[in-house]
Amino acid sequence: MLSRRTSLLGAVLLHAAVWVGPAAAQEPPAAPEPWEAPPEIVDGATELLLVEMAILHHLDAFTVEGGFGPPVERLDEVHAAFAPWPAVGDVTLIAALDEVDRELAVKKSILLDSLDRLPGPIEISLDELPDNWLRRLGDGEREFVPAGDYVAALDLLAHDGAPPPPGRARPADDNTVTDAIDRFAGPGIISSYTTAGADDLAARLTLLSEIADDGGDGRDWPLVAALVLGSALLASALVAWAIRRRPERGNHGDSVDSDTLEALRRLAASYDEAEIAHIALEVASTTTGARGGVLLRAAPDGLRVAGSTNVIGGSVLERAISTGQPVLTVVTDDPVVGHTPTAMAAVPVVADGRIEGILTVWREPDRPFTERDRHLLEQLAPTTGGALTSADAHRSATRLAMIDKLTSLGNRRRLDGDLETTLATAIHEGLPVAFAMIDIDDFKVFNDTHGHAAGDAALATVARVIADGVRSSDVVYRYGGEEFSVLLPGATEAEAHAVVERVRAAVESATVPGEEMQPGGRLTVSAGVATLGEDSRAHDIKERADAALYRAKSEGRNRVVVA
Repeated sequence: MLSRRTSLLGAVLLHAAVWVGPAAAQEPPAAPEPWEAPPEIVDGATELLLVEMAILHHLDAFTVEGGFGPPVERLDEVHAAFAPWPAVGDVTLIAALDEVDRELAVKKSILLDSLDRLPGPIEISLDELPDNWLRRLGDGEREFVPAGDYVAALDLLAHDGAPPPPGRARPADDNTVTDAIDRFAGPGIISSYTTAGADDLAARLTLLSEIADDGGDGRDWPLVAALVLGSALLASALVAWAIRRRPERGNHGDSVDSDTLEALRRLAASYDEAEIAHIALEVASTTTGARGGVLLRAAPDGLRVAGSTNVIGGSVLERAISTGQPVLTVVTDDPVVGHTPTAMAAVPVVADGRIEGILTVWREPDRPFTERDRHLLEQLAPTTGGALTSADAHRSATRLAMIDKLTSLGNRRRLDGDLETTLATAIHEGLPVAFAMIDIDDFKVFNDTHGHAAGDAALATVARVIADGVRSSDVVYRYGGEEFSVLLPGATEAEAHAVVERVRAAVESATVPGEEMQPGGRLTVSAGVATLGEDSRAHDIKERADAALYRAKSEGRNRVVVA
């Protein structure tokens, strides 16, 4: 894929040369005419390109030579147009980016069907991302995607493919690109793409298997395998349900309609317990004529409502989860439905021979549920159970992918997601936030002297001391190597400095085997602290904390510096 992009460089330069023209030309020719391309395809490509640019910018993937000027301003404008951003982590955004990029490549192929050629920047920016770019983003690599091609492609799409007049810039009052951003970008669009990305099981599982590796010591393959197997079982259950359901006729409909099949597809693709419950009950109510329902899961003291922490105790439905038998009844008083007489139907939701929950629906007491209703619910139950199993496995795999195995702290991926969410909340509510970078001093000396096993033991000790020294509301992460970071929600500059100084002193006082060989005879740390400033991006507060850490190192180590 990279070679294909490289091969396009010549075309880009050729187009640039044609558009700019020789400097000595006294009368530059008029600008080429706009292309004749289907407007709906151009519009679709523009929207997708804006989404891709926004996500890449959000992931700090772009690099801009010089760091200033129109490309940076334009990228910031695109990114801001999609605010507020959904509170999702990098894994979800990378999955959405992959899906958007594949759709963008389809738009490119359609454009090429109606045009002889595409301008170089469009040819490059609408092409599929190189195979290793998603992996690099998942590994935390940043600032490696050239921004110029994307900004130029957006300009060309907004102007229907017409470049600026040779030798000239576009007029300063030309707002065509801004108008395109206003037209095709807006709040909620990114959320729709991140949700859609979750529906693509193959992409999600591939990404999970690629980036769940935390530190090079092996992926959690059993959980990934469980997800893959769960997806296959769900697909089989969905098809079987549809085949069994299609010929049935009765009081509640003639056959499985397209809406129901689409709901089942979403059910099989979902990794969110609350969404699974919503979709399953939507299908159950449609097929049985119920007016309400709930998906329940076993809890130590009763039944937990799926998708929440609400626990219900003392219900007649508890016997369904203890016996594995369906329940058809009319109750006059039950904690699930309250004190009103109600007809209820409940079937156990089973996956891999284990009861995962109870699918329950209800309606008026003069319309008790029948064996046919029970049969319909039992056909839906395997798909629901498989979805719950996959959701549980996905949640476990995601949690493991966010934890550093040596120290049991959150890792850099977890930090990236938490920092974005915390900053967004702080800005919205007008609250302070602080962020600290902490680095063990002269740790290479320690490793070289005592070996990596002793080094790992020292890292674990320092991690524990830092975690014990912060406030209960603070979160500690292993940033990588011998670096740690602390997110301090609600902390002012003075409060953050006090907390981190307490941590520094605690590390210096801690007993670490082998520290007597360190410079000064103790294992120490240096730290840099930054607070929320005018620029609210996670990238910037991290950079300022890192710069303060560098100052602490250069000023003699074993100290805390505030940015």
